[in-house]
Amino acid sequence: MASKMFKFYSQIVGTRFLFFTLARVINELNTVAANAQKEKERLEKFGADTTASLLTIEMEVDPNKLKGSNVDKDQNVYQLALACQKLFTAIAAADENVPA
Repeated sequence: MASKMFKFYSQIVGTRFLFFTLARVINELNTVAANAQKEKERLEKFGADTTASLLTIEMEVDPNKLKGSNVDKDQNVYQLALACQKLFTAIAAADENVPA
């Protein structure tokens, strides 16, 4: 019984910590992705090259799942690494707020 209570307590405390630590960063990444998609669609209407913008890069962990033959896999790796670095930095900066 005590282990179930501890599990429930840790989920509540952990969820709160993760929300306040990562919500802003994840929301920022989501906003950038949404804006990039709008920009890509706008450029495609005019027949422009959508690979020229850094904001229209798709991020995919599995490079075999990247759409299109003109996708630069190195750019994908760097963009994904940057997103991961932002998340790691947010977690590292919140080390004093980690629940005990």
